[in-house]
Amino acid sequence: MIVEIVAQSADDALVASWAGASRVELVSALSLGGLTPSLGTLQEIRVRRCEIPVVTMLRPRSGGFAYSPGEIDTMVR
Repeated sequence: MIVEIVAQSADDALVASWAGASRVELVSALSLGGLTPSLGTLQEIRVRRCEIPVVTMLRPRSGGFAYSPGEIDTMVR
């Protein structure tokens, strides 16, 4: 069984790894439904060597999941 834990920080991701999670979904702003985390948070997780896969929420703004062509271009870049 895959156990995925939502994390907002490198500390959260490491605790999830140590506790036996299969992977981590990294987000920011859970109060807004989860947004794309900062590059700094991603880099910190890499530096601290989280030992399980980390997937990242790709959601640049709150308010739903319907995006304009410009927003999609930004996310792709």
